[in-house]
Amino acid sequence: MILYFNVKNMKDWGYTVPTTWEEFYALAQKVSVDHPGTIMADLNNWIPEKLYFVGSECPIMNPISETKYRVNFLHPNCQRMSQMLDDLNGLGVMALNGAFAAATAEKFKANEWLTWIGPCWEADFIIKGVFLDPTDENFKGSVGMAPMVKWADQKQIWTGSGGGAAWSMSRHTKNPKLAIELILFVTTDPSVTSTAVTQSAFQPGGDAWAKALQARSPLIAAEPDPYVAMNIMGGAIWGEMLEGPPLADAAIAPFAADIMAGKNTWVGAAEAIQAALVEQVIKAGYEVETTGP
Repeated sequence: MILYFNVKNMKDWGYTVPTTWEEFYALAQKVSVDHPGTIMADLNNWIPEKLYFVGSECPIMNPISETKYRVNFLHPNCQRMSQMLDDLNGLGVMALNGAFAAATAEKFKANEWLTWIGPCWEADFIIKGVFLDPTDENFKGSVGMAPMVKWADQKQIWTGSGGGAAWSMSRHTKNPKLAIELILFVTTDPSVTSTAVTQSAFQPGGDAWAKALQARSPLIAAEPDPYVAMNIMGGAIWGEMLEGPPLADAAIAPFAADIMAGKNTWVGAAEAIQAALVEQVIKAGYEVETTGP
């Protein structure tokens, strides 16, 4: 996940790119008063657990053995993120239509945005072409990329991984050697990884993708160096949460949709979300630990 920011607005409005959630909230308070209608993130009906909660070290669905998951959405790490999202929503700085909605794109086109939180590939496939026209000179170099924010008392930044997948080979493959060669080629060769749909987990391939980003998208600012932000966040994926099935999004998505529609809040839905997550894990055939860590 990346903290995108509007280079021009950040400078013209005299703001500094936040590095903590506490700074992010203080900035949101100013923005809500000085520039009402400006959005800073998406309340989100698309993987909110990986966008926000994983980075807060919230034990949504953490495997603790081969047969058991820890599910504790009532943990303090989860509760403070729920409260933060509700508070930000109360300030009116959260987009409520979803990351792929035309209304959200209109906010970008009208320059009514200051920050945005999303996967690194959004720079290439959502911000470029959907949110903003890369051929418009007014938008050239307008989008900065910074590491995600963390809580002030967290030892380091953590993030979830939004999108991407692993390559695999069928057990019925008639030519395993050739299949392995193909998998290695598409996951490690810079000629492929530099233009892939997202940053490769293979470091040299990921480097090629990140370094080619600016050439593909003139919207991305050269300073701060976007590669630095992507490199930091690529090494900060929180390994405690590993889905299977079960899938956290299947349990959380209906509640997130209601929250975006103003029918609930993250804090108000916490116990119901916990129950839904537990149900998902049990349905997948695993045991559940609901306390700790």
